[in-house]
Amino acid sequence: MTLLNNRKLLVSILAVLAVLRFVVVPIIDWQNTKASEIESLKSRLEKSKALVAQSDYLQSVKQQVDEQLNNQQQVFFHGDADSASQLKQLQNVEKLLKARELNLRSSRWLGKLDHDSYTELRLEINITGELIHFIQFISDLETQPLPRRFVEWRVNIKGMTETEMGRLTRGSAIIKILVSPTRQSGNTKEVDDV
Repeated sequence: MTLLNNRKLLVSILAVLAVLRFVVVPIIDWQNTKASEIESLKSRLEKSKALVAQSDYLQSVKQQVDEQLNNQQQVFFHGDADSASQLKQLQNVEKLLKARELNLRSSRWLGKLDHDSYTELRLEINITGELIHFIQFISDLETQPLPRRFVEWRVNIKGMTETEMGRLTRGSAIIKILVSPTRQSGNTKEVDDV
C-alpha cells in the first residue's frame, strides 16, 4: 500500500512539476519580458521629457548651427560646375579686367577638382596691360567676398623705370573658384550672382 501511496504522491509531484514547467515558467518569462519592455519605455519617456524640457536650448543651438552654416555657405558660389556656370565666372573676371583696363588675351579652364561638399574650378588667364592696373586687379579679385583666389601668377614686365612701373608684355594667372551644389528653394534653383 505504501508503494501505491508513494506512486500517487510521485505522480502528483510530477503533475505539479509539469504544470510549473509548462504553465508557470512561461507566465513568469512573459512577466519578465513585459517588465523589461516597461523599463525600456520608462527610460524613453524620461529621455523624451528631458528633450522637451531642453527644447528652448536645443532650438537656440539649432539656430546657431544654421547661422554658422549660412556663414560658411557664403564662402562658395552656388551653382553647378557646368559650362554655363564657368562662363558666368569668366564673365565676372572679364568685368574686373575691363574695369582695370587690362586686355584678356586668352583664357581656359584647367578642369575641376571634386571634393565632398564642393567643386574647385581653376581658370587660367593671359593678360596684357599696365603693371599698376594688374596690381589693382589682384587686389580687386582677392577682396571679393566670394572665393576667387589666385593660385599662382607670372608676369613679364617691359619698360620699368624709376618713375614708371612698366607694362605687362605677358601676364598669366591661375584663379581658383569654389562652387557648392545649387541650393534648392521650393521647385526652383537659386544661383547666387556675384
